[in-house]
Amino acid sequence: MKATTGIVETKGFVTAIGAIDEMLKSANVEFIGYKKKLGNGLVVIVIAGDVGAVNVAIKAGRIAGNAIGNVVTTHIIPKIDSETIRAFDFNNKELDKIAKVFA
Repeated sequence: MKATTGIVETKGFVTAIGAIDEMLKSANVEFIGYKKKLGNGLVVIVIAGDVGAVNVAIKAGRIAGNAIGNVVTTHIIPKIDSETIRAFDFNNKELDKIAKVFA
């Protein structure tokens, strides 16, 4: 079961794309989605996978993002609670993906 969630917050969409690309290339993780409607150009990226893969991907995404722009912060949540997932305000397509990843 893939039960670890990784979160990266970047300043700017291009920085987010660079971080996403590197995270997906560096480890076997699932891209869940992103939110770019935050103020000040902030973009939040969410990935999921096993704890080792998420750790590798988050580190790679931070390095790649900082090479392009600014990674504000990262966080890893092992065994995320289903109520916490609701805080991301995902659409139905993203929620379907989450259900498959955490099943």
